[in-house]
Amino acid sequence: MIIDTFREMIRKAFLTAVLSSIFCAPLVAEDWVGSYDSSVIAETPEDPVVYSLETIEKLRRSVSPRYVRVLDWRSGQGKPGLVKGILFTCEALRSKDVAVAGDFSGWKPLQMKRNRNGVFFYILPIREVEEGKRILSYRYKFQSAGIWFHDPRNPARIDDGLGGYVSHFELEKEDVNRQAAFRVLREAHPGKERLVEFAVHEKALGRAAKRKSVTNVAIVGDFNGWNPDHDWLKRDEDGIYRLRLRLPPGEYPYVLIVDGKWVLDPYNPQTRKHSRLDDLVSFAIIQ
Repeated sequence: MIIDTFREMIRKAFLTAVLSSIFCAPLVAEDWVGSYDSSVIAETPEDPVVYSLETIEKLRRSVSPRYVRVLDWRSGQGKPGLVKGILFTCEALRSKDVAVAGDFSGWKPLQMKRNRNGVFFYILPIREVEEGKRILSYRYKFQSAGIWFHDPRNPARIDDGLGGYVSHFELEKEDVNRQAAFRVLREAHPGKERLVEFAVHEKALGRAAKRKSVTNVAIVGDFNGWNPDHDWLKRDEDGIYRLRLRLPPGEYPYVLIVDGKWVLDPYNPQTRKHSRLDDLVSFAIIQ
């Protein structure tokens, strides 16, 4: 009798554990989504966060705008697409349609998507204009049923001169992973030489050179005769060292010099052994 009772207790405990794993896990996820705020979505150079589109679609409340990176598994290309942009959200339980508009769209309303919790969202790709310059300041409003209103979740707003407010968002930092290695910048009228940007975050440089702080960063390669005094990277306010050069299409071995120490580009996985230097160097290919 005692053994049968013990077996019944074990059976019930097992069933409870199984049912909890099936039915309670989604609720935990829902609760996590409900606590979604700026601290959860925060992104750092050392630990960039990527969210699934499903996470955004489960938001239970709106949040102030912020930079996000979102994986869309429904891209239809056999692999997830990575969406990078600014997330705008708006709570409007009784509205069927909500749009966001601003100086980034010429104040043309962009239709937002409504999730099952009545939260509308829109991910605006970060605009890149001529020579890789980024739009860092965004003014915007929401529109619903012909009525314009500011973002109540965003305390940054300015008087629109019409008795209302225009919400304002500053993109304080760009996607640090976008700074990986080098990139060819878009130009309105590209010539035979391409405008190329080398950009690396100071913390990545410090780790590569095994230094707590970084003061001077130069780049050497075939394009400047391996002269360490020719091309210096300049530190911007976001902590990223940048340099732009015009180079014709081709293959370019290079090395970064961090406070006198030669290091490989920490963001560039492409390396080769340089025959003349008899050592590994970073490698850039400009199409």
